[in-house]
Amino acid sequence: MQKTKTPLETNKLYKLEKKLDLHKQQLANSIERRQLSYEKKKRTALEKSKVDIATRYDKKLSKQVNKIKMLELNKIHNSDCLELMKQIPDKSIDLVLTDPPYGIGIKGKVGWEKLAQVKDYWDFNDRDNKIPDKIYFDEMQRIWKHCIIFWWNYFIEYLTNSPCWIVWDKDNTWNFADCELAWTNFDTAVRKYEFRWNGMLQWDMKNKEIRQHPTQKPIQLFRWILENYSEKWQTILDPFLWSWTTAVACKELGRNFIWIEKESKYCKIAEERLKNTTISLF
Repeated sequence: MQKTKTPLETNKLYKLEKKLDLHKQQLANSIERRQLSYEKKKRTALEKSKVDIATRYDKKLSKQVNKIKMLELNKIHNSDCLELMKQIPDKSIDLVLTDPPYGIGIKGKVGWEKLAQVKDYWDFNDRDNKIPDKIYFDEMQRIWKHCIIFWWNYFIEYLTNSPCWIVWDKDNTWNFADCELAWTNFDTAVRKYEFRWNGMLQWDMKNKEIRQHPTQKPIQLFRWILENYSEKWQTILDPFLWSWTTAVACKELGRNFIWIEKESKYCKIAEERLKNTTISLF
């Protein structure tokens, strides 16, 4: 037979239960406060991290601006590159990445009409009649720390020995060149990068690039180059911008840049393309 609790016992039990409920509530409140405090600290740390990154970027950008006072960074300059390069201090450019005129008489029409309609870059006519004079390369050499120049095999009279060439395997057929060569002054081994650029056929047909220029290079190629031969916040110069590939790759990867192009049409193409390009901060 169960013993009946006295009023005193019932009162004590009631108080104990109330005390237990109070402790449970206090514990829950404490856990909630700690969780909120943790979340707040986490948000604060994240915001501080973003501020720190932005601050570091501003400091590095200011440093570059101080070195290159006469030219605005992260801008396309519509001008002759020789005159602007004269304004740049010695050895202040981390990397010159460019694709100068080859001097082989490339005309406006490019393609093989038996397979597809030939694209007519009519306003490119007469832009490739000769290679740039030696003074252009002397100026580049004066200001660069490192350089990567495509089709250097057409500038053999300016060539010096180098252990590091970049070979771009274009996976081509028909009468298109199998590869393109880029000379560098890096003290590393020869490297090959494969990316199909076979007339109307490209490696990534789902995200096919629109060809705006007869010697245009794919963005993925220049992204690979920048990722392997430069670092974030460094300054990249392309004195022969032409088709905006260098510009887009630099902005996507968070490099400071100076782009020079004397033809206003190609400057406008680059500016339009850059409007839809976002910088990566991380």
